[in-house]
Formats: sequence, structure tokens, C-alpha cells
Amino acid sequence: MPKGEAPDMSISETKSATSPSTTMKLIPEPYLKMVLLARKQLRICQSIFGEQHGEVDWGFSG
Repeated sequence: MPKGEAPDMSISETKSATSPSTTMKLIPEPYLKMVLLARKQLRICQSIFGEQHGEVDWGFSG
């Protein structure tokens, strides 16, 4: 793909579409807090089970 403005524009469009502020507005705050809490608990579970049973691949990237 030739270097030019087209790739830059597509990248900036993707960033603006998935910006945190846009996501925050679309998701209700209680649900957002619940998701963040669940993600935190998932990380704790990953660390616990990871230590006990070796490395566990949960299929989540972050």
C-alpha cells in the first residue's frame, strides 16, 4: 500500500470511533462500573489460577 493520507485518515477515524469518551457516553454508568469491576475480578482470578496451575489462557487480551 502506498504511503499517503488514506492510511492516516483511516487510523484517525478508528481512534475517534473507539475513543473512551464516546464509549463512556454510550454505556450507562452503573453498567460501566459493573464491567470494570468484573474485569478487575477477572484479573485477580487470572493471577490466582495462573500461579496455581501454571499459565492459563482465558482468551482475553487485557
